[in-house]
Amino acid sequence: MKPKHRFGIELLFFLIVLTLSVNAVGIRPASTELSYDLTKQYNATIWVVNNDKISFNAEIKVEGEMSKYVNLQTANLLFQPETEYLPLNFEINLDENIPPGTHYAYITIAQDLLTSEKDVVYSKLILKHKIVIFGEYPDKYIKTDVDYTDLGDKIKIVSEIENLGKEPLNQVYTTFNIQGNSNQSLPNLTTSTSALSSQENTQLSTEVQKKSLGEGEFIVSATTYYDDLEVEVSKKMIIGKPEIDITYFDKYFLSGEINKYTLELLNQWNQQIENVYVDINLLKDNRSVDQFRTRSVDISKFSRKQIQDYLDAREQSPGKYWFEMTVNYWNTYKMDKKTFTSEFLTESQYKSLKPASNLAGEAYGNENSKNSDSVYYSKNNSFTIIILIILIIIMFLIGVYITYRYIHREEYE
Repeated sequence: MKPKHRFGIELLFFLIVLTLSVNAVGIRPASTELSYDLTKQYNATIWVVNNDKISFNAEIKVEGEMSKYVNLQTANLLFQPETEYLPLNFEINLDENIPPGTHYAYITIAQDLLTSEKDVVYSKLILKHKIVIFGEYPDKYIKTDVDYTDLGDKIKIVSEIENLGKEPLNQVYTTFNIQGNSNQSLPNLTTSTSALSSQENTQLSTEVQKKSLGEGEFIVSATTYYDDLEVEVSKKMIIGKPEIDITYFDKYFLSGEINKYTLELLNQWNQQIENVYVDINLLKDNRSVDQFRTRSVDISKFSRKQIQDYLDAREQSPGKYWFEMTVNYWNTYKMDKKTFTSEFLTESQYKSLKPASNLAGEAYGNENSKNSDSVYYSKNNSFTIIILIILIIIMFLIGVYITYRYIHREEYE
């Protein structure tokens, strides 16, 4: 919504005594303020002061959200020791597209000393002249925000509303829409209705059961309706914290060799988690014998990811070992430690293992499962082929019999 209103300019322009400055470079005045009345072009002058009577070049730029409305007459000002101050001229051109409220632009003046000495060290002074532009509020205009509070088993969602318009509002209410898990269908939540006087603020709220949302990241969109108008704001809502579980790790390894291992991670968060890796501390007899880190991976929401790498067991003797694992993610977060027990075996012990016995937990999509499936499908396919061959032979014999009867049909009549 773009309210239609007129803008004008009133300059609050004053000059502070130059001798009060303690900087090598000064700007007078410190700010320019423009308020609404009529839309027109505004021409202004500020003064850049050479307090220390030195040689320098002043580089001029415009920054800020309203910078497109400010035009500089020059991009540089050159000062000599005898130059006490120089004018900096600029113009401001406002139009009806300026939104209501307070907005800013900044004229920055950077001091660049003029010196031929190579070993001179100095700090570059940057000063700013603030331009404040006040856009007029229309008859009906509100400023809104959305927030939430965790109440334990419920989430309280709050719409914060301020009436900045000139007129009172008879009916104000907010509808919340929560988006998170793609498989969730949550009804919209609507607050009660309230009246709101000009320059008055209020809070409208509603509650939702936490179990209906689950844990994860959500986007709360708050659409506030006021009389015949509406405005929408959104905010990210985080319930709980990301959790990544280790669902599989190999149980047996060959002592004295480099072993390939498989570690599987489950992302139980409703968003992708990036830069996930595991710090592993290998212990035997309550003593750390090795430490290493897996490679990092990104895991999509509610999905599993396998990390396959190599474990150096050339210095490890046969026996029982403990793998203390800490999952890290987002470069800053750490999960609680999880410990897996594995055995390092001799070559004869390792060869005697059944193919599917190298499990330390329920595994999904591991190589042993794939091999077992292959055996099952191989047996199943062999049985099917035998049945087909038998059926073909039977059909052939029936065909031969029918042909024989047809050729010798006179003998049977």
